Amino acid sequence: MNENEQAEQGWGHHGHYHEHDRGKWWRDRPIIIKVLLVLGGIALAIGGFFLLGLVVVALWNWLMPVIFHLPTIDFWQAWGLLILSSILFKNHGSGGHAGNHRRKRQMRHRMAEINRGGGTDPLGPGPREV
Repeated sequence: MNENEQAEQGWGHHGHYHEHDRGKWWRDRPIIIKVLLVLGGIALAIGGFFLLGLVVVALWNWLMPVIFHLPTIDFWQAWGLLILSSILFKNHGSGGHAGNHRRKRQMRHRMAEINRGGGTDPLGPGPREV
């Protein structure tokens, strides 16, 4: 394939594919490939679901009865624990991923102000201010 043919298909000068049309790759695939990709994704999701549950069951039943004298659990109880820990320990009210970036940006801005001497350090004077 020469450079002109590569450019027509979206390939760059160094063999890298430039994605000008995000849906082009998917539209160019035959229906059987699309079906197999979707079924493969579903199979991976189901496999991951069962694997995660089995890992939690194995770890709980290996450690908790010995260390804390707790009873063993089954697969669905392990998933109940995963859901409960997600509810209790994930930060749901922060605005998600974008909220984390916003908080980090605000913190960087505050720290830059403090370092420039434009703000007060909430922790008190640092070593260079003594």
